[in-house]
Amino acid sequence: MWGRTLSAMHVGLTDPQAGLMIPIVGRDLMLVEAGEGGPLRYDRLVAERLVEELGVDRARLMADYDTNDVICAAPDFRGNPDLFNWVVPEVVKKLRVTPLPHLEKMAAIPAFKIFATTTYDPLLEQALLKARGRPPTIVDLASADAALLDPKRLGPQDSVLVHLFGRAVGSQSCAVTEGQVLERMVQLAERGRSYEFLNRLHESHLMMLGVSFPDWLARSLIRIARQRPLWDSRNCIEVVVDREPLQADFARFIRAFSPSNSLVFDSWSPADFVNRLHEQWFEKFPETRAGVPAPTAPKRAVRDIFISYANEDLQFATSFARALRAAGLEVWFDRRGDQRGLRGGDDFDAKIAGAIREACAFVPLISQHCNVNSDRYFRDEWALAIARQSRFTGLDRAFIVPVVIDGSDVEKLRYVRDEIKKLHAERAPDGVPSADLISRLRIDQETYEPDR
Repeated sequence: MWGRTLSAMHVGLTDPQAGLMIPIVGRDLMLVEAGEGGPLRYDRLVAERLVEELGVDRARLMADYDTNDVICAAPDFRGNPDLFNWVVPEVVKKLRVTPLPHLEKMAAIPAFKIFATTTYDPLLEQALLKARGRPPTIVDLASADAALLDPKRLGPQDSVLVHLFGRAVGSQSCAVTEGQVLERMVQLAERGRSYEFLNRLHESHLMMLGVSFPDWLARSLIRIARQRPLWDSRNCIEVVVDREPLQADFARFIRAFSPSNSLVFDSWSPADFVNRLHEQWFEKFPETRAGVPAPTAPKRAVRDIFISYANEDLQFATSFARALRAAGLEVWFDRRGDQRGLRGGDDFDAKIAGAIREACAFVPLISQHCNVNSDRYFRDEWALAIARQSRFTGLDRAFIVPVVIDGSDVEKLRYVRDEIKKLHAERAPDGVPSADLISRLRIDQETYEPDR
């Protein structure tokens, strides 16, 4: 799971169009120093101050009370938490705390450009300022337009921070009770206000860190973010990190209904996970430390999966390439500007031929658009691949892996070459590969030995 997580993060850094990784940070990650008693959640510290501010009888509170419990137990509470919007910003303004170092470590990982938080505190904002030397751009759902959320517009030290449920600043309102969180969730689901942000979530990998919502609320949040049933095939993954017993049902739910796209780390605390993620990231990608530009391509023995397609199928080919990269596979795709593909000034024919010669597998995407009696460049790619196919004779795998992306019957496509027709064709409707196909290509890539 670690390898797939890091690969998805790195692909998003070097090629944002392949899918950015967005952390959604919750209260269990917001830990501060609290003297001899050990670390304390920031919201618990706020709750303790609220007890004094509102004159709440501690005997009415459970041992692990939070801000919701305190406000609901306030003498003047009459079911409307909005009457208490003034008090939390006042408490936050007076607090002076020392966050634990894992927040700054997370802020230092350059693969993270856009952050979302379910908390109202300033801790993540402060960590980003300290780690990157400049404050994040802070937006709410109503102001999160497409330009602000475009990772291609963000420099190496830039970041965007979205407060899903408001900030405890001045007269701004924020959700500190369960009722207010519910109302914010309804607003989040109303695409009018949050359209651009939901689109960015939908196109991105998600990392839910210590959100610690009740099971039903966590399910709602991830479903709203995905905008489609969790069992539908998609290119992006979810990484869920939460060791709270409260999340056991949610972990079972996500494993059951999204087994191929969700990675659940329920044996790690969110803070320990972030510390380990920081360590592994910079061990694997030391060149991405602050001040050093990110690589345009990792240094490795060439073993790409070459994707060939008709120009009319560019959209589905792009989806297919993104899905493979999201699964941690290395892909050669000739879209101009692609990290492995063609760039301005390249010798087109020579680079294509070299990529096919060095690839571990050749995937021709088959559709009705291939069944044309005309001179097309993909036919030249097929010819080069067929010439190389003979070098795999006698092995228990083929070099060419045909994949049908529409409803075509390959046998009935008159102008598809016989050398490709005779091979078993996989299917990836609209460019969305199955888990089995990804697994097959992963084995092909991992077991491939380049020519000596």
